[in-house]
Parts: sequence; structure tokens; C-alpha cells
Amino acid sequence: MMNAKTLRAASLAALALFAVTAARADAAKPAPAAPPAAPPAPAAAQPTAPADGTASPAGDRAHIDAALSFLKALTHTSRKGDQGAQAWSDLKAVAADKVPLTLAGAHHDIDVAGKACDAHLVTFQKISTLREGKEIKGVSVELLDFKVGSDEHKGKGKILLSQTDGKWTVQSIEVE
Repeated sequence: MMNAKTLRAASLAALALFAVTAARADAAKPAPAAPPAAPPAPAAAQPTAPADGTASPAGDRAHIDAALSFLKALTHTSRKGDQGAQAWSDLKAVAADKVPLTLAGAHHDIDVAGKACDAHLVTFQKISTLREGKEIKGVSVELLDFKVGSDEHKGKGKILLSQTDGKWTVQSIEVE
């Protein structure tokens, strides 16, 4: 009869032998050949958004990109120095000169041209396309967290966008 130490040593030896055998078997197999890379699509074949504001069949998401750029820039506008200036510059690229902001019925303005806003975006979560029929109207946001002075307001929101010459710009924000 084997005692516990002998049994444990035999089990470890068998496990080590199995690991070495498996490693040798893997090393003996040839590496699988990589599939050939697909050639990049020509620039002319890239999908573009139709001028009527409807989504293209390929799922063009330029309106989502514009809304994300706006939200990210808006969260950084309260920063000092070059970072704040860059945020306002990024905001100007995707927004109207004045963007009305409604927080639970209270009206505020985001003065993009004047680089002024009394409401600061703290965080946002979960963005999806907002449609009316097949026409894209903007994006809905599951959570927008704004701070106005010392008051904080969180809620669902929507960002209304318009498209001009294929470029999406933020026109207004409404938060419940």
C-alpha cells in the first residue's frame, strides 16, 4: 500500500510527464497558414450618408460620431489652458454657434462661438440613433449628467442634429 506522500509524488510525476508530452506534440504541429489579407476597399466604394438624412444600407454612423465628438468636447470645456481651448475648438467643428440646452424644463445656452456655458457635462452613457420613421433626427442618450453651479442634474436625453452637405451638426440638447 502506498502512503499519501508517495501517492502525491506519483501523481505529480504523471502530471509532469503528461505536460511534457503535450508540449512536444504541439511543437511538432506545423503552424496554420494565415489567410490572405483582403485588399482595402477603394475610397470611392466607401459608403456615404444620403443627403435626405436617412441611414445608408451600410449603416453609416457619421451622426453618432458627431454626437460623440460633441459630448467628449463638452466634457472638457471646463478645463483650463490649451486643453480647454482645444475642447472649444472641437466643439465648434460639430455644433451650431449656439446650442440650446434644456435641463428638466430649465433653459440654458451653450455659446460655442463665445466659448461660454454655465452647464458642464460631467458624464454620459449609452448612445443610440434617434429616428422619426426612416429619417435620422439625432441621438438618444441613456444618461446625461450635467452640473449647473452646485446643482447636479442626471437624466435621459436627446441630442438633435441636422445634416448639411454631408456634415452633421448638433442643434439642441434636451434632458428629462
